[in-house]
Amino acid sequence: LVTAGVYLVLRSFYIISFDPFAMQVLMLLSLFTLMLAGSSAVFAFDLKKVIALSTLSQLSLMMFSISIFLPFVSFFHLVTHAVFKALLFLGAGGLIHMNQSIQDVRSLSSLWQKLPVSMGAMSVAIVSLSGAPFMSGFFSKDLIIELSMMGSSITYGCYLLELLGLIFTSFYSARIVFKVMLGSNYTNNNSLRAHEHWHMQAPFLSLGIGAVLLGVVLSSKMEVFSFVVVLESGEMLMIFLIPFVGLSLWWKLLSSLASSPWLLVKASGFFLSMWFMESLTSHPVKTSFFKGSGAVFQTLDQGWLEVLGPQGVYVGLAKISYANEIIQKNYF
Repeated sequence: LVTAGVYLVLRSFYIISFDPFAMQVLMLLSLFTLMLAGSSAVFAFDLKKVIALSTLSQLSLMMFSISIFLPFVSFFHLVTHAVFKALLFLGAGGLIHMNQSIQDVRSLSSLWQKLPVSMGAMSVAIVSLSGAPFMSGFFSKDLIIELSMMGSSITYGCYLLELLGLIFTSFYSARIVFKVMLGSNYTNNNSLRAHEHWHMQAPFLSLGIGAVLLGVVLSSKMEVFSFVVVLESGEMLMIFLIPFVGLSLWWKLLSSLASSPWLLVKASGFFLSMWFMESLTSHPVKTSFFKGSGAVFQTLDQGWLEVLGPQGVYVGLAKISYANEIIQKNYF
């Protein structure tokens, strides 16, 4: 469902590509959403929310590749992303089920020992999501980065925002690994049901193979689209080091926030609210953004439309029924 929007834009690409303004708007919105989703996932505590924001950031990357006139590469990333993200969601669902519906990452720890198959599957999905070399996510992400570097329709600032958004992927991926799989949080071990049925292990295996090999298989098929990418060794090294740069910046960010609790509280509040976007959508009463729609709702939906519509019909029928009752009582 969440990729339906991307697919719709892909199908209508040859219509919207004739409008340069529409492509520029699509580029700016996709970069904004990429930064918003990636930075919010770094601070989120709900495991499902982290994975959902991760999906949002990857969809933004697909939209960005469409905006720079690379629809086939966007579809390539859509297919590879579907495989390793399905594996990640399936592993997270099994993890939450076996921990009695606990999905707060602060309450999960050391699950590598208790759920080795699920954690192994999630590890494969996370490594592929981060764009680690030779995984399926690497081939599609690498192609987007390379071709955007060579494209003339993208500015240097947009390219840096794209790289920063991809670095955020390493941030929240490392956070899942070190908190959920290898962490030492306090957990009630008696609540764990550590039996992993083969009904779960079979899809783990099939999706895991796809998360590793699908990129290699599809990348050979991408040659029919006439994409010839020639990069210097320094540029290839920079793309190769993106996940590792993300991890190093993550540790630097942790150390700086730990030394300043006030900054940590402010940053957490800003990013947990998704740059205050949730206050515009989830809490409309507290903002002035929806005051106009509230006035229209009171005057139209709860006002004269009710009088002319259902309430008016109800009152009119009640009066007719009452008059009919009086007539029958007096004359029959």
